[in-house]
Amino acid sequence: MLRESGVYYLRVKPKGAKQIRESLKTTNLKIARDRMRERRLELGVEAQEGKAGTWGSLVGPRKVWLSGEKVKSELNDSTIEYKLESLDQNRNTWPNWDNFALGELSEAR
Repeated sequence: MLRESGVYYLRVKPKGAKQIRESLKTTNLKIARDRMRERRLELGVEAQEGKAGTWGSLVGPRKVWLSGEKVKSELNDSTIEYKLESLDQNRNTWPNWDNFALGELSEAR
């Protein structure tokens, strides 16, 4: 019969590798989450924060998404124009908006 121990485990399958199952050696959920994140970073399963790119790198995919919504008739033309204008206004009012790293965003910025 299987007995619950209360210990948290990590179960992950890195790209092209066998599944890994290992104990996080804690019964505390907060500690388990931290250890799981660290281990996933070590295994290369999870991307490091700050490497997501810049605000400017999101403009292209956003415009593609908006054009897809226009084709599907999910958004009105005026809404799409407004959203595109908002992107341009951000670029004009926020210095270095295109080069600002997403990982550096905080409440102060």
